Amino acid sequence: MRHITRKRLLSFFLAMALILTFSPISAAATYAPEEHEIDEDVAVTIAMLFVWANIGESEWNRKTTVDNIIPMYNNSDEVCAYCINLKNGSTNAGYIIVSTNLYEPLIQEYSDTESIDISDGLNTESVSRSHLANNSDSRIYYYGPLNYSTSKMDVPVVMSENSSELSNYQNAVKYIELIKQYGLIPSVSTHDEDNGIVDPIEYLEARYPDATIRNAGYYNIGDNSIARYKIKEWNACAVYGVAAIIHYYLPTYSCNTIASHCEQIARDKGYATLAYNDRGEQKWNYYISLGNLAPFARECAAYYNLDKSISSSMLTWSTGTSEISNGRPILLSIASSDQYSDHTVTAFAWTRFHVSGVGTYMDFFKVKAGYISESRYVCYQTVTGSFITKFV
Repeated sequence: MRHITRKRLLSFFLAMALILTFSPISAAATYAPEEHEIDEDVAVTIAMLFVWANIGESEWNRKTTVDNIIPMYNNSDEVCAYCINLKNGSTNAGYIIVSTNLYEPLIQEYSDTESIDISDGLNTESVSRSHLANNSDSRIYYYGPLNYSTSKMDVPVVMSENSSELSNYQNAVKYIELIKQYGLIPSVSTHDEDNGIVDPIEYLEARYPDATIRNAGYYNIGDNSIARYKIKEWNACAVYGVAAIIHYYLPTYSCNTIASHCEQIARDKGYATLAYNDRGEQKWNYYISLGNLAPFARECAAYYNLDKSISSSMLTWSTGTSEISNGRPILLSIASSDQYSDHTVTAFAWTRFHVSGVGTYMDFFKVKAGYISESRYVCYQTVTGSFITKFV
């Protein structure tokens, strides 16, 4: 385990310099806070670009991949860094810690061979390395390179020079802008339920190979209208969906911050319960039962003074498409379908196709499902039991 060094960072910053030199982005430009937030996918992209920049000078190679991602927190219980654990095949390939603070170096520390060990940090109690690598229930608090703990610590804040902070911020903003422009590297999902449809036409062509498929209507609020959220808590799909819609109406707030507040409301108001998961671990279960989603969403909206009338409806397709066509995303709760079961997604687009020769229409919602960052489709004809929750 080590701090980053000048030698090891040289190729990384040379690569950054080449990108930034040919970038038309102005350092003096202003940006919305959410636009350059470092979420899980951005952190993974930064980490993997660092890996690739150091191939030949490290144990990393072109086959190095992400093993898992561990969020790390500050004393305000906000994510302040991500620990990206790496592997070469089944072999440990070290880790990289990426800061979410744009005013400090994005790469905080790394090793190309060793795993992070909490006992190396502020917490002097013995904690096994697998404790962190297996993404345990314990939060990891991060206070800078080699300073971490499983409990909050009183650590003096070291103030850096303003010129250095400004330079870090300007470079970070430009760098994040570029990697979002040219494509994020998706983070490893902790779920295996991503059965959503990538392309509805390919889906229909596979089902009806001899038919002619024509579009018969659509409306899309915008593929970037809903934040690329990832569900990180147990059964928290509805919680994250509510947060995503509040963020849609109040984009100055981070979606992750809203989700954290919604989780707190679920715990405080009794919507979430403490339960034992299938591994015998006691955790918060954020499952929102039928009939409670709209009241829960109202509590969360009230916390942010969002003046919306929130209600649920069983008229899923007709009401859902009407809401979306009027620029209002919806929550779609699905009991069962070919894509998702007992799951709530955030729908922001719909499309209908006529399948000639079969004489039928096939309908799709485009959604953020929370298992991966990318958008997916749900075929409405495969859905059994559903309701929507609308924010009017």
